[in-house]
Amino acid sequence: MLTDGGIVLIDYKTGVVSVKDIVGETLLEPQLPLYALYGKHQPAMGVGIAQVRAGECIFKGVCATDADAHNTVKPLKGINSEEWEELREQWRSRLEQLAADIASGRADVKPAQAQVCQFCELHPLCRIKDTPGPVAPVREEL
Repeated sequence: MLTDGGIVLIDYKTGVVSVKDIVGETLLEPQLPLYALYGKHQPAMGVGIAQVRAGECIFKGVCATDADAHNTVKPLKGINSEEWEELREQWRSRLEQLAADIASGRADVKPAQAQVCQFCELHPLCRIKDTPGPVAPVREEL
Protein backbone atom coordinates (compact mmCIF):
# COMPACT_ATOMS: atom_id res chain seq x y z
CA MET A 1 0.00 0.00 0.00
CA LEU A 2 1.24 3.47 -0.87
CA THR A 3 1.44 6.31 1.64
CA ASP A 4 -1.66 7.97 0.10
CA GLY A 5 -3.74 4.80 0.53
CA GLY A 6 -3.50 3.67 -3.08
CA ILE A 7 -2.22 0.24 -4.01
CA VAL A 8 0.11 -1.20 -6.63
CA LEU A 9 -1.06 -4.47 -8.19
CA ILE A 10 1.66 -7.04 -8.83
CA ASP A 11 1.50 -10.12 -11.01
CA TYR A 12 4.20 -12.79 -11.10
CA LYS A 13 5.27 -14.24 -14.44
CA THR A 14 7.80 -16.97 -15.17
CA GLY A 15 8.16 -16.00 -18.82
CA VAL A 16 9.99 -13.05 -20.30
CA VAL A 17 7.83 -9.93 -20.00
CA SER A 18 8.02 -6.33 -21.09
CA VAL A 19 6.32 -3.19 -19.82
CA LYS A 20 5.13 -2.79 -23.42
CA ASP A 21 2.91 -5.82 -22.79
CA ILE A 22 0.72 -3.62 -20.57
CA VAL A 23 1.35 -0.10 -21.89
CA GLY A 24 2.07 -0.69 -25.57
CA GLU A 25 -0.17 -0.26 -28.57
CA THR A 26 -1.33 -3.87 -28.31
CA LEU A 27 -2.44 -4.99 -24.86
CA LEU A 28 -0.68 -8.37 -24.65
CA GLU A 29 -1.14 -8.82 -20.90
CA PRO A 30 -4.67 -7.55 -20.10
CA GLN A 31 -4.88 -9.08 -16.60
CA LEU A 32 -3.27 -6.24 -14.62
CA PRO A 33 -5.04 -3.43 -16.51
CA LEU A 34 -8.34 -5.26 -15.99
CA TYR A 35 -7.73 -5.55 -12.24
CA ALA A 36 -6.53 -1.94 -12.05
CA LEU A 37 -9.75 -0.68 -13.66
CA TYR A 38 -12.39 -3.02 -12.32
CA GLY A 39 -10.90 -4.81 -9.31
CA LYS A 40 -12.36 -4.47 -5.85
CA HIS A 41 -9.16 -3.01 -4.41
CA GLN A 42 -9.20 0.65 -5.32
CA PRO A 43 -7.63 3.03 -5.93
CA ALA A 44 -5.01 1.16 -7.94
CA MET A 45 -2.18 3.61 -8.51
CA GLY A 46 0.23 1.30 -10.27
CA VAL A 47 0.80 -2.08 -11.84
CA GLY A 48 3.91 -4.19 -11.74
CA ILE A 49 5.11 -7.44 -13.19
CA ALA A 50 7.57 -9.51 -11.21
CA GLN A 51 9.44 -11.62 -13.75
CA VAL A 52 10.56 -14.70 -11.83
CA ARG A 53 13.03 -16.76 -13.84
CA ALA A 54 16.19 -18.56 -12.85
CA GLY A 55 18.97 -15.99 -13.06
CA GLU A 56 16.65 -13.28 -14.36
CA CYS A 57 14.40 -11.85 -11.64
CA ILE A 58 13.21 -8.37 -12.60
CA PHE A 59 10.46 -6.04 -11.42
CA LYS A 60 8.81 -3.93 -14.18
CA GLY A 61 5.77 -1.70 -14.38
CA VAL A 62 4.35 1.76 -13.97
CA CYS A 63 3.18 3.71 -10.94
CA ALA A 64 1.36 7.04 -10.64
CA THR A 65 3.15 9.70 -8.63
CA ASP A 66 2.68 13.39 -8.21
CA ALA A 67 5.35 15.53 -9.84
CA ASP A 68 6.74 16.44 -6.41
CA ALA A 69 6.29 13.03 -4.83
CA HIS A 70 8.94 10.40 -4.54
CA ASN A 71 8.14 7.17 -6.36
CA THR A 72 7.64 4.81 -3.43
CA VAL A 73 7.96 1.81 -5.73
CA LYS A 74 11.35 2.63 -7.20
CA PRO A 75 11.70 -0.18 -9.75
CA LEU A 76 8.48 1.01 -11.41
CA LYS A 77 8.45 3.85 -13.90
CA GLY A 78 6.85 6.86 -12.24
CA ILE A 79 4.31 8.89 -14.20
CA ASN A 80 2.25 11.86 -13.08
CA SER A 81 -1.42 11.59 -12.20
CA GLU A 82 -2.58 12.95 -15.54
CA GLU A 83 -0.50 10.40 -17.48
CA TRP A 84 -1.84 7.64 -15.19
CA GLU A 85 -5.43 8.62 -16.00
CA GLU A 86 -4.62 8.70 -19.72
CA LEU A 87 -3.15 5.19 -19.44
CA ARG A 88 -6.25 3.99 -17.61
CA GLU A 89 -8.46 5.41 -20.39
CA GLN A 90 -6.35 3.62 -23.03
CA TRP A 91 -6.76 0.39 -21.08
CA ARG A 92 -10.50 0.91 -20.75
CA SER A 93 -10.86 1.53 -24.49
CA ARG A 94 -8.78 -1.52 -25.45
CA LEU A 95 -10.48 -3.81 -22.94
CA GLU A 96 -13.94 -2.71 -24.05
CA GLN A 97 -12.98 -3.31 -27.70
CA LEU A 98 -11.64 -6.75 -26.80
CA ALA A 99 -14.86 -7.58 -24.92
CA ALA A 100 -16.96 -6.38 -27.86
CA ASP A 101 -14.90 -8.48 -30.29
CA ILE A 102 -15.34 -11.58 -28.13
CA ALA A 103 -19.08 -10.97 -27.69
CA SER A 104 -19.54 -10.60 -31.45
CA GLY A 105 -17.55 -13.75 -32.19
CA ARG A 106 -14.71 -11.89 -33.86
CA ALA A 107 -11.48 -13.90 -33.76
CA ASP A 108 -9.05 -12.39 -36.24
CA VAL A 109 -5.72 -14.15 -36.61
CA LYS A 110 -3.19 -11.57 -35.56
CA PRO A 111 -0.27 -12.96 -33.59
CA ALA A 112 1.65 -10.38 -31.59
CA GLN A 113 4.95 -11.85 -32.71
CA ALA A 114 5.67 -13.38 -36.08
CA GLN A 115 8.02 -15.94 -34.48
CA VAL A 116 5.14 -17.83 -32.82
CA CYS A 117 4.02 -19.08 -36.23
CA GLN A 118 7.34 -20.91 -36.68
CA PHE A 119 6.45 -23.43 -33.99
CA CYS A 120 2.71 -23.78 -34.58
CA GLU A 121 1.27 -26.75 -36.47
CA LEU A 122 -2.20 -25.23 -36.93
CA HIS A 123 -1.57 -23.14 -40.07
CA PRO A 124 -4.40 -24.88 -41.98
CA LEU A 125 -6.81 -23.91 -39.19
CA CYS A 126 -5.92 -20.24 -38.82
CA ARG A 127 -4.83 -19.79 -42.45
CA ILE A 128 -2.21 -17.26 -41.38
CA LYS A 129 -0.20 -18.00 -44.52
CA ASP A 130 -3.18 -16.83 -46.58
CA THR A 131 -2.97 -13.39 -44.98
CA PRO A 132 -1.42 -10.82 -47.32
CA GLY A 133 1.55 -8.84 -46.08
CA PRO A 134 3.66 -9.34 -42.98
CA VAL A 135 2.22 -11.46 -40.17
CA ALA A 136 2.90 -9.07 -37.29
CA PRO A 137 5.55 -6.70 -36.03
CA VAL A 138 8.22 -8.12 -33.77
CA ARG A 139 7.85 -6.91 -30.19
CA GLU A 140 10.83 -5.04 -28.77
CA GLU A 141 11.85 -5.25 -25.11
CA LEU A 142 12.08 -2.09 -23.03
